[in-house]
Amino acid sequence: MMHRWLLVATLVGCGSGMGAGDDAPGGGGKADSGADAGTLATPDAAGPIEVTVLPDYWQDTIANLPVVFNALDGSVIAVEMTDANGHASHAVTQPVSVTVIKPSGNQGTVTLMDVQPGAALRFGSLWTKRPAVATMRATYPPGPSGVPHTYVDVETRCGGLGGYYEQASATIELDARCTGTVDATAVQYYEGNVRAYLSVTGQTIANNGTIAFTGAWTPAPLFQANFTGLPNNTSLAGVLTETYGQERFFDDEDSTRSYSTDGKATLVYRLPPAPGSELHEAVTAYLSSGIGNEVFGRRLAYTDPVGFDLGPAVVPNIVSASYDAAAQTVHWTTESGAAPQVVRASLFFPGADGSYPEWIIVAPGTATSVTPPQLPDSLAQYRVVGTVQGSLQLLHVAKSYAEIVGDIDLWYGRSNIDFGTVDWQGAPADLTSYVNVVARYP
Repeated sequence: MMHRWLLVATLVGCGSGMGAGDDAPGGGGKADSGADAGTLATPDAAGPIEVTVLPDYWQDTIANLPVVFNALDGSVIAVEMTDANGHASHAVTQPVSVTVIKPSGNQGTVTLMDVQPGAALRFGSLWTKRPAVATMRATYPPGPSGVPHTYVDVETRCGGLGGYYEQASATIELDARCTGTVDATAVQYYEGNVRAYLSVTGQTIANNGTIAFTGAWTPAPLFQANFTGLPNNTSLAGVLTETYGQERFFDDEDSTRSYSTDGKATLVYRLPPAPGSELHEAVTAYLSSGIGNEVFGRRLAYTDPVGFDLGPAVVPNIVSASYDAAAQTVHWTTESGAAPQVVRASLFFPGADGSYPEWIIVAPGTATSVTPPQLPDSLAQYRVVGTVQGSLQLLHVAKSYAEIVGDIDLWYGRSNIDFGTVDWQGAPADLTSYVNVVARYP
């Protein structure tokens, strides 16, 4: 068990925020909600925690959002509201938790535990909506007759859009990353998998113009990923993505469809040529031990081989995960071995307006339980109520929690990231791999 720490020093507020005494705290969590949230750092000197909220998507609201600062025992210190630029701050003298509540848009709540005085935090996404400079129509020949669930994805280095099933053309928006002319690739997906492609070069960018793909579809090249070191009775499912500037170009997926008994497995992807792109490989191992699965993520140069020795990469699995409704606490146990660097627990519950909001808690990897910190009565509508279910993720990376907590929401914490994966666009530039252990509860 972790030692239970309580704040004894005064936490100093600043700005126009609401202090703990301005509004009686109530049940987002219990009074000792921070007790097992990880190894607590040595208190630092007083300093403001700077919070910046970025939009998750185009026109997402970032102004006038509540930012709650809580002591490590879960009690409310202050609530600050973001300004028009999504910024809020509060000065503290001890590590605290910081919670951002989004009532609209990508609704939900995110809490970062064990935040040090002087920290700078960013919430949201680095994705930006680029103004379109031209809208063009892409046309392409039909695929093989009788093949079900066929659709075409058209991409350029400055925009693209997939067509609907059996559609013979698609409208794409191009942005200012391309000027004058554009190269484009059309990929045909059959039942969700890449099969063939067409490419054109030097197409003049003109609003309401046409990009015409002609000729016979070319079978997409194979990327064969060979894996060794699988634990007995393990199956794999993988996604391989080509990216330019950390943004998706094309992707394909495969699975073994059976359990390995010899420690070996192969996944085969088909993707169009994309020289100079960066590959993102995400492979999920379905293990026979524990209750969790393990997601192995890597980013690679286009010419690097895919597939690897899984054995050294396997980490301790989750053995149990549960929710204590009385304490509003998520508990878990793992197999013995190396601890993760980051914990991400999500709680889904029936909201006051009939929706099912998600409260995400990110904590140091040494945690074995987390509890939502308290919210003041003025924010009571966002408290956890009713039946709770959710997920647990334990992230193993070559970074300490202190090194990555500032931007962790950009690439791991926020709700609109595919389960078990990271958003490489917001991740540290020198981070090239991760292992994420995932499970759901109850």
